[in-house]
Amino acid sequence: MGFTHFDEKGKAIMVDVTEKQDTVREATATGKITVNEEVFRAVKEGTAGKGDVLGVATTAGTVSYTHLRAHETDSYLVCRLLLEKKKKKEIKHT
Repeated sequence: MGFTHFDEKGKAIMVDVTEKQDTVREATATGKITVNEEVFRAVKEGTAGKGDVLGVATTAGTVSYTHLRAHETDSYLVCRLLLEKKKKKEIKHT
């Protein structure tokens, strides 16, 4: 079985997933930042010149996740609209 999201030339195409069952997905991200001892101590003790570095990072992560969820919804709606437009064009050409 081939990939359904690519045409015969390998170009990515949209597919209609209206009938596909919903699935639950989970992702975990990890990272590593290397800093010197002075920076590590300032972050750990909350004495960095930029303020609460870990608090800001936590907030940024939460906002990013929220934005991602909203973007997924927007992307889904755009895809649905494009599929409908494509279907209308196909009907006209038949």
